[in-house]
Amino acid sequence: MPVERVAAPAFFLDTNVVVYSFSERDSTKREAARALVETDGAWISTQVLSELANVLTRRLGIPVPEARERIMSIAAGCEVVLVSPPIVYEALRIKERFGYNFYDSQIIAAALACGASTLYSEDLHHGQMVDGKLSIRSPFRLRAEQRAKPYRTAKRRARIELSPDPAGSLRHHARGKRKIPFKQAREQAWEAHVREKYKRR
Repeated sequence: MPVERVAAPAFFLDTNVVVYSFSERDSTKREAARALVETDGAWISTQVLSELANVLTRRLGIPVPEARERIMSIAAGCEVVLVSPPIVYEALRIKERFGYNFYDSQIIAAALACGASTLYSEDLHHGQMVDGKLSIRSPFRLRAEQRAKPYRTAKRRARIELSPDPAGSLRHHARGKRKIPFKQAREQAWEAHVREKYKRR
């Protein structure tokens, strides 16, 4: 009996994440970006491919033949959604509602169109939820949070036990650094004894 294959959860990659997968300066971001690009369920749009081509050839100065090969490898490894008129219309709605610029709004619209639950981007608002179904996350911020786990120490409180012995017998159990001066503790013990004595009469 053939085993039914479960589809991987869909997520969308912004252009900046894909660009970092080719970075030669930041190895940490490169590893995080490549891991996402090579994971099943990764989606991009034709806008991402166009912006990637512009960055590779114009900003990074990569020759056109090499840039073409890199773009083809990304397109082959990810699912690609075409930026259609409905996505453009949706981008305008997102721009009006959330205040993003048009091209960022179009990235979000494409992510919604392909059914992604997560949009990975370095530039958009980390932690924002769009229409209650698309979460915007920065993969680089998540990686940094995982590596930098804060060291927490438990707070301990001092516990003082006072004996109602009129002679001033005192049991002092300190858990922590806070201490009551002996004279003050003795006076408190005596006051407690007096209150208890007259209370019984």
